[in-house]
Amino acid sequence: MRTGMRKGSSRLVAMLLCLVMLFGMLPMSALADEGTGTPPVQTEAPVSTPEAAPEGSPAPTAEASPEVSSTPAPETGPEVSPTPAPEASPEVSPTPTPSTEVPMDEVLDELETVETPPAAVSSVENGFGHKILHLDCGRKYFTKEWIIALIHEMAAAGYNELELDFSNNEGFRFALDDMDVTFMTASGVERSIDLTPALGGDADGSATDTPWLTQADMDEILSVARGEDIAIVPLLNSPGHLGRILDTVAPEYRYQNSNSLDITSDDAKAFGIALIQKYAAYFADEGCEYFNMGCDEFANDLYSSGGMGFGHLVSAGRYGDFADYVNSLAGVLKSLDLTPRAFNDGIYYNNDTSVSFDQDIQVCYWSSGWNGYAVGSAATIVEEGHAVINTNGDYYYVLGKRDKFDGDKTGSGADTFRNYTFMGTTFDEDESLVIGSMFCIWCDYPAAESETEIATNVRQALRVMGGRMDKKNGADLTSATVSNEAVPGGFNADGTIYAVLAYTYKLGELTMGAPTVNAGGRLTLTWSEPLITATGDVAALALPAVTYTVSRDGTVLGTTTATTYTVENAQAGAYTVSAALDGDAAAPVSSAVTVTQEQLDAAAIQNGTITGGGTADAYELSDVSNGGQYLIVYQSDSTSGYALKNDGNAVAVTIADGRVVSEVTEDMLWTYTEERTEGWFGSVSYSYYLSSGNDYLYPRRSGYGSNRRYTLNIDNSKTEISLSSQSGTGAYQIANTSSNSYVSYSNGSFGAASSGTTLYFYEYTAGTEAWHVDTEALDAKLAALAAEGLQADDYTSASWSAYTAALDAAQNLTPNTTAYPSAETAQAAQDAIDAALSALNTAYAGLVRVERVTIAIHCMDGSGNRVAADTTVRVEKGVSQTITAPAIANYTATGMTSVTQTWTADSEVTFTYLLTPTGDPLTIEYWITNVVVTGSNGVTSKEITVAEAYGAEGVEVAPTYAPTTGTSSTFGDMVYWKSVRLDSAHKQTSDSGDDETASGTDLTKVRYYNDSWQYYTTSDEWKSFAEGDQLVAYYLQKTEVTQEITTLTKDWGYGIPSEDTSDQNGQVALSFAVVYPDGSLSPATESLIYANCTTIFNYWSNRDIGIIAPQSNADYDIEKITVTRGSRHSNTSSNTWGASDSIDWNKVTDSEGTQWYDETTAWDDSMETSPAVYGSDGYVWSRKNTAFLILIYLKPRVTDTSLTVRYVDDTDTSEIYSYPVAVTNGITFLNGLKNTGTVQSGTITLDDGAYITNSSGVDQTFNKNLATIPNLAGKYASGYYQYVSADVSEDGKTLTLHYQPSAEVLTFVVDFGLPLNITPNDLGLENADAVTGLTCNTSKGTYGIFSSSGTTVTYTPNETIDGAESVVLTIHYSGSTVTKQIRILPASVVYYEDSFATYDSSWSGTGTLAGTAQTAEKLGAKQNLYGYDPAYTPGTGFSMGSAHTVTVNTANDSATASFSFKGTGFDLISRTDSDSGVIFIEAMGTRGTTKRLIVDNYYGYDFVNGAFVTADKGSIEQVPVAKLVGLPYDTYDVTVTVVYHQKLDHTGDSSYSFWLDGIRVYDPMGSSYSAYASDSEAAPQYVELRKSLLNAAALTSGAVVQGTTFIDGKGETAVLADYESYGPNNEVYLSKGQSITFTLGSVDFADIQLGASLTGSAASTITVNGTTIRLDSATNLYYSIKNAIGTDKVVTITNTGDGMVALTNLKATGGTATLNLYSSQAAVGKVLAAMQTPGTGNQ
Repeated sequence: MRTGMRKGSSRLVAMLLCLVMLFGMLPMSALADEGTGTPPVQTEAPVSTPEAAPEGSPAPTAEASPEVSSTPAPETGPEVSPTPAPEASPEVSPTPTPSTEVPMDEVLDELETVETPPAAVSSVENGFGHKILHLDCGRKYFTKEWIIALIHEMAAAGYNELELDFSNNEGFRFALDDMDVTFMTASGVERSIDLTPALGGDADGSATDTPWLTQADMDEILSVARGEDIAIVPLLNSPGHLGRILDTVAPEYRYQNSNSLDITSDDAKAFGIALIQKYAAYFADEGCEYFNMGCDEFANDLYSSGGMGFGHLVSAGRYGDFADYVNSLAGVLKSLDLTPRAFNDGIYYNNDTSVSFDQDIQVCYWSSGWNGYAVGSAATIVEEGHAVINTNGDYYYVLGKRDKFDGDKTGSGADTFRNYTFMGTTFDEDESLVIGSMFCIWCDYPAAESETEIATNVRQALRVMGGRMDKKNGADLTSATVSNEAVPGGFNADGTIYAVLAYTYKLGELTMGAPTVNAGGRLTLTWSEPLITATGDVAALALPAVTYTVSRDGTVLGTTTATTYTVENAQAGAYTVSAALDGDAAAPVSSAVTVTQEQLDAAAIQNGTITGGGTADAYELSDVSNGGQYLIVYQSDSTSGYALKNDGNAVAVTIADGRVVSEVTEDMLWTYTEERTEGWFGSVSYSYYLSSGNDYLYPRRSGYGSNRRYTLNIDNSKTEISLSSQSGTGAYQIANTSSNSYVSYSNGSFGAASSGTTLYFYEYTAGTEAWHVDTEALDAKLAALAAEGLQADDYTSASWSAYTAALDAAQNLTPNTTAYPSAETAQAAQDAIDAALSALNTAYAGLVRVERVTIAIHCMDGSGNRVAADTTVRVEKGVSQTITAPAIANYTATGMTSVTQTWTADSEVTFTYLLTPTGDPLTIEYWITNVVVTGSNGVTSKEITVAEAYGAEGVEVAPTYAPTTGTSSTFGDMVYWKSVRLDSAHKQTSDSGDDETASGTDLTKVRYYNDSWQYYTTSDEWKSFAEGDQLVAYYLQKTEVTQEITTLTKDWGYGIPSEDTSDQNGQVALSFAVVYPDGSLSPATESLIYANCTTIFNYWSNRDIGIIAPQSNADYDIEKITVTRGSRHSNTSSNTWGASDSIDWNKVTDSEGTQWYDETTAWDDSMETSPAVYGSDGYVWSRKNTAFLILIYLKPRVTDTSLTVRYVDDTDTSEIYSYPVAVTNGITFLNGLKNTGTVQSGTITLDDGAYITNSSGVDQTFNKNLATIPNLAGKYASGYYQYVSADVSEDGKTLTLHYQPSAEVLTFVVDFGLPLNITPNDLGLENADAVTGLTCNTSKGTYGIFSSSGTTVTYTPNETIDGAESVVLTIHYSGSTVTKQIRILPASVVYYEDSFATYDSSWSGTGTLAGTAQTAEKLGAKQNLYGYDPAYTPGTGFSMGSAHTVTVNTANDSATASFSFKGTGFDLISRTDSDSGVIFIEAMGTRGTTKRLIVDNYYGYDFVNGAFVTADKGSIEQVPVAKLVGLPYDTYDVTVTVVYHQKLDHTGDSSYSFWLDGIRVYDPMGSSYSAYASDSEAAPQYVELRKSLLNAAALTSGAVVQGTTFIDGKGETAVLADYESYGPNNEVYLSKGQSITFTLGSVDFADIQLGASLTGSAASTITVNGTTIRLDSATNLYYSIKNAIGTDKVVTITNTGDGMVALTNLKATGGTATLNLYSSQAAVGKVLAAMQTPGTGNQ
């Protein structure tokens, strides 16, 4: 940046003394101002810094342009006494005026010169040499291969940088391996966003599913670029052009509806910075040196006019936010050793240099703007010290749009390009800050051209541009002279890639599968084939072969080209397969797998083998059995015989090994049958038959003697036969016993005879298979395990269970030890045996030994005596197990009957037992206070026997022993209330007034236990009855006063309207309401409570509210009961209550203005009593027309039908609070939520009036304000958490309300330099009293110090504040904390004490600075005006009691003080008196503006008869002796020099003094800072009343002039000269009765304020148009007067007090009109008439 260089000021005093000649001719008074007026002299000499001359030429001398009054001062020698000024005429200023400004050109000529710094030397071509090609690879996907070809093309064309723009609105096309962006939100929560969904973009003509570059692609691109000496410059545009990312992963960070990041959101900025940092870190690690942030066209898609995006930022006062964000990005890049770059249109928009940008940002200048888009010029950017790169938009190559290269493949469009000819500016070629040029390929319509078409069309243009970027010879190169030859690796003329015949190979991943091992120890390895990647010209490439090497533990076993390998007799170890390409063409890859000995052992277990085989079908000799089928054979020898057929014929058969082996037919088979017959007396007989088909075989004898014949019969006659067994298996004779005949065989045929033939029976036997299984291994294993004698106690239960299961399965196998009928069944059995053995081996190997502990069990009675012997049990250590009380005869375990826990050491467990009890019964009596009640059981008392109540659990008193209802002769129907144990001193009797309801202990159960009667209290304790105790069941009246629960009372009054039965004593009211867990009431309003839930009683002295007892029920428990007092709102003399009445309840208000009842807790659930309020506790009506409100806090019970309302903290998903809602069965939030939007599962809109009808029929609403929920405390009750959304669960039974910490950043406005104390109340916390501490995250701010003590954080400014600064406060509660960001913002005007200046050693402090703090006030809620604070009232003397002072004389002739500020001006506050002298003030801005004032601070003149006369005027405190306003907004260094010279010594005392008391700074945030509008303080305008008064000096009758009129108390119009005798510069002084009047040109302002103060110690008052303002501070403070101004716009300000007052400025805020003051004779007459009216006090 070219800056003005100040020379030393060592000659300052000497040069000032030159002014003595000028001052010597003037009478010195006490006024200092820029305009015409009275002394002391304030001379202003504005010095502007001219444009720097071109390098090498002399810098011009700064020219001063002083304002000179119309008549110059006459020349006077140094010896001549001051000459009074002649009387001022009414038409012109006095000649000469004491404040005439003196031309200072000669005096100050050498104070300010401009020096041009030496040119920066660049490392590239002496300042120029960045030759850049820009590729828009965000809108369009370019392949890695295309980009690499482009790099080769660039290198040949002379480029040295490739800018890759991989992100835009239409696409995001570069993926890092890790796509998570992590950042911290403003609330202190870490957030992570995955960018992966953003990858890709709009259709761009690419034919791939992944149109983006990967990190591996970029690694290769960078590698190739390094080889060609091409630097890669990444471009990730922010905050504009982020549409793709915002659309897909961060829509919440969008600026309004644009494609730009919201730079007004802290969270959005944090994300944007983290995004840039993420990608910048990658490129920095890769050795890149530059990073382009983009920063262009912010929100231009949102605004098409009005300056587009940047113009709207400026209009909204947010342009500084943009600069801050850009500077933050630049800082991140610089921290990574990257030089930041940006496009130009956002940098110094509209040539506005009031904001500053990091000077290290190199600006790529592409456009000088267009109509409505006023971007800063390239010259401005260079003036501000930035290096620039010529990115001339006229030379863009744009897809789908017209450009210089359309239809021209020669590149001739680039022939006119010049490096130093920028858009809108041409630089000299020795301009050192022009460092390079850029040629851009933009893809506005990405599908318009393919990669090949782009290469074809841009190839020559790229070469021409690259050549012309050469600083030395570039201008001579054109499209006609540039080469057209193809570059190896670059593009051919047809756009194809000129292939480089070089190959590189890469092997992909090799993955091994699971190894397999067989029983013989053979190991088989398998693996995947790795992918071979070839780079280069691979069109016809034959890939090399892969060879795999197999090794075990480093020893090579062999090689193969297959993907499988077998190892015989394998050993355990690590097996590795390594793949390599033949010829070492690529780095080898490998993979390994481990084979364990256990795997080999498991495979080596031999399976059992089945053995056996089969036999053929056969007929074998067999003894007969019932139902068997047989061949009947006559056997002639062992090998042959004859079989009997069923037709009687004989068939020859062959016999072998006792079997008939020849063919057998069906007609040869006989069935043997036995039939059983039961006879008389239990006798049994049998009959035997042989049959074939339907025919029976039997022999028969017939005839007698010689006629006897024997026949063999085979027919259907069922005839009994008998078989007689012969020697040998199956040998029989067949006889008919009834006829003594036999079956015989003879000569080849069968017949019958008197004696039988031995026949052989052969039975059919099917062929069989006999297979056997091998159980030897299993039997051996079982035998070995049995011998080992394993014990369960030695192992873990889990491993033992697995083992015993496997053992049982093996033992339960029952294989057939003889044979199986088939190989299949035998193999299945063998498989089961093998599996059982394998499972048993596995389970046995898996047994895990365990440590056990011993548990001793003691059985005791209630007195500690053993009722049984101790026992022990051993359990597994560290495992949860249950120990159960043993059963003992005549005893019952009571209380704890089992213990379940994880046992870790030897332990003891004791169980308690009860013996069968005996004892007297317990009696319960029924009462309502002192009146006996007859229960619904017909009695007034009831006995409870020992047997009924025996045991640890006891019995419930109600309703078994205390009926639910009863009656009383006095009160009528009764309802059971509670049971009470009363001691002997408080027994309930029927004595008058005896009410013991609150005298005992409430109970719910009784029991007979350990030989005594005991009762169970409401605090869950068992206690013993004492001798003489009384057990009472109390009853009360039932009311319908609460809908949700039953409320019982001792008495009940009238309804509304009430009856007048009070004998003129009047009546009182008792009201009821329930409070739900969220703090909502039922009934919901006080009017409904009065109308529906109030009863009226007659009043008498000391009448109390009686007894009120709400009852819990199935839906609700009572949590708390409170009592609030109130009184009748109106009709307070009436003796009855009517429907139109209402009650004012006593309430309290918290820090946020929220009201709740001023309630006293009468009962809560921590008490050991039933819920009740007793009037005897002091709840007594004090007089008629008073009232009590009973609030019953409910705690809903959780039931199967109840719903749940949850409050959730979204920052960590933790539950803040929840409560059930009692509803009828079937009701859910899905079908029952009413008075809101659409209800469905998931997110819903929960309107404020939404409700659900609960089981009591009440429309129950939902309180969204956490701060008003009764049971919340700490941070959640602070009001800091805000409702954000609601959702309903899928089953409809849960409604969840979501909360997040308030994103609001509280801004505290500072308008004084005093400390600022911030307390919990200042933070607006609902529960400020619950805060235990406040701390802050830093102690050092930008402009001050933060400190904390207890619950107060103090901000103490230590320098003038020119910007907002933030700090994060931690609010401490008991057990929790919450953070809140606050911001400190200077007001539009800030008053600083003398301590904010720096002084040389000549100065000393006087007085002590008061330790007063200013009022903590929030932006938008400020109670005091900017420039007013009670800390300064009352106040006299020095501001806040202190000042710095110095006295100068001939020996010590000068002293300096200095301070800095940012703004548009300042006031210097001092004491002025006759000891005061001359000061010289110089204010130098950072942008070249210099202002100087010379002020004579002497106060000791009167203006008498047209002349200045020395007079003792005393002193005036806190006077703005110097006012320098209207400066350009900038940072200024101010030097105040107090100079002594005898010519300036008015009193001749050889010395004079100066006091620096304070500094008031104007517009530290700029005059257009919009945030002040929320306090009606935006756009302040000031009119100095004294200057306005002097401007109105000439008044003619009826004339209206701009200015103010002075009127004294005599009711006359003073001439200007009369007024000029009053006081020093910059103030109007009014004595009692004096006024000024003026008319405003407009009152269209948010506020109109008056600056006023006291001049002495006496308080005073002024009136503004009759409205009184009290002044009690010598500090100039601002007071609002707008409401005092009428429609005529006339303002009259009158001093109505005793002391003199000072008026400084009229201030107007928040308006568009100009603040103008006018004066006229008519206005004066009007005011004079008012002043002369009797009684006004102004006579």
